[in-house]
Amino acid sequence: MCFSDNKEGIAEGKSPITFGNFSGIALKTSKSLEIQVLREKYATQHATGVVAWLECDAKIEHLQKLSKLTIKAKSN
Repeated sequence: MCFSDNKEGIAEGKSPITFGNFSGIALKTSKSLEIQVLREKYATQHATGVVAWLECDAKIEHLQKLSKLTIKAKSN
């Protein structure tokens, strides 16, 4: 499933969730994946933090491989 801050909210007539075979999406990365391990910040909690950044863009190339959930209007 696909969840994103850029997707529509959950409301009547909206499509907040996309699902299916994600090989139907073309992904372009404009920057390499950057990973930072935060050992000292969480050392007192006996834990390790990890932060990652990736800049990318996506485009649907094969509509037949994906479906979206559309919220219907409430019936009385």
